[in-house]
Amino acid sequence: MKRVTFAMGLVTALSTATPALAAGPWSAPQPFTGAALSGQQLLALPGGGVAVSANTGLGLLTHPGANPTIVAPIGFTAVVSPAGVLGAPAALGDGLAVNALMPLADGRTAAIGTIGPNNHLVSAAGAAGERFADLGALGVARGFVVAARQGAVLVRRCLGRFCARVDLVVVRRRGGRWATPRAITRPGTATGVRSGDVAKLPGGELAFAYEREHAIYERRLTPSGRLSPAQRVGAGVQSHPSIAPGGGHRVIVAWGWQRVSEGDALSPFAARVACSSAIGHFGGHPRDLGSVPVTGTGRYVDGPGVVLRQDDAGRSTLAWTGYQDGRFVVRTGPLSRTCAIAPQTIAVPGADVVLGDLAVGPSGRATLALVAGRRGADAPNGAPAESVFGLLAAQRADPAAPFSGPALVSAPGAFAVDPAVAIDRASGRSVLAWRDVSTGVQLSTAP
Repeated sequence: MKRVTFAMGLVTALSTATPALAAGPWSAPQPFTGAALSGQQLLALPGGGVAVSANTGLGLLTHPGANPTIVAPIGFTAVVSPAGVLGAPAALGDGLAVNALMPLADGRTAAIGTIGPNNHLVSAAGAAGERFADLGALGVARGFVVAARQGAVLVRRCLGRFCARVDLVVVRRRGGRWATPRAITRPGTATGVRSGDVAKLPGGELAFAYEREHAIYERRLTPSGRLSPAQRVGAGVQSHPSIAPGGGHRVIVAWGWQRVSEGDALSPFAARVACSSAIGHFGGHPRDLGSVPVTGTGRYVDGPGVVLRQDDAGRSTLAWTGYQDGRFVVRTGPLSRTCAIAPQTIAVPGADVVLGDLAVGPSGRATLALVAGRRGADAPNGAPAESVFGLLAAQRADPAAPFSGPALVSAPGAFAVDPAVAIDRASGRSVLAWRDVSTGVQLSTAP
């Protein structure tokens, strides 16, 4: 009965939409290093500034009369100062493609990624190209980085030829050294073990959320190395889970899921969130945040679908892609420890909009990245027409304030891909990075 009451309250709260496009404070888009870059990542550095990375695309280099040669991607990193000035990018050696950025206790920034394209050796390097770890020597010879946060790297490890079986392992950095990888899941099929996320709880305990065999699970690893039994949180297919501390032994897991095959949305998109009890147990009944009933080619929900972020006080903000009045919209709002939420709807009249990313600063200031003009993943072919194309952003001053109306950040009509946003811890300035399919990786900042 409580679930019915929650759903009725949710529908009522979603009836209020944000105003249309606002005049924004965003700077003119600035290119990062060139049109060949993609896979952009942002990280707010503990001492101020925002690290940014991007990779040269994997491709074929051909010569007359010669066979095509596979070119390994190379990652580039730079730092945006608290004043919003982009520093000179530096190339990482040995073909390292950056998958995630992570601050280290000694003040350096780790660029965690893969050396490819053949062996996919999971490695770490410094922001200026200094190589200080090859995780392959620790038993992760082939794999792909899933998440890297707070001294822990979660890797989807390949087992056997052609990655026929995979598992998830965590590699912790303790005392300035990388520890031996610890398996979090049992081996499974390549389609059965997918993405995951990691969060650090009080006392140094790590909590993991991951998808395995069409379900979302949570388990924990203590500083002494004890691994808890896996808890089933709820159903999930092709999910991108987020996990965050909920205070004490509580944790919060949020995810969206949708069956997609070769660009076709085979099922509606569903957004869900689950909050554990005070002792860390899940009841097996996640709360449904809503769904997107649109299916078909190019109509799957692009991007993360659902994002959960926290400020330094542990206050949670949740955002997800939703649907209202025949249009894709974005929902967002503060989330309580019991999963109660009264979300705000961010919509653009005459346009579809999907969630790109969410960043929350130390005091609760937040910025949303929104992609307009995309009905799921692709622009509509025919009706309905789109009034706005490009990358938008909405901001809020503190957790109690609503988000502003969305403002256009990219050039009008831009086809923005994989936006990422971060908030500088020293100045509170927001940094947005995205790939424009015509001009390459772009950056913009706002107070």
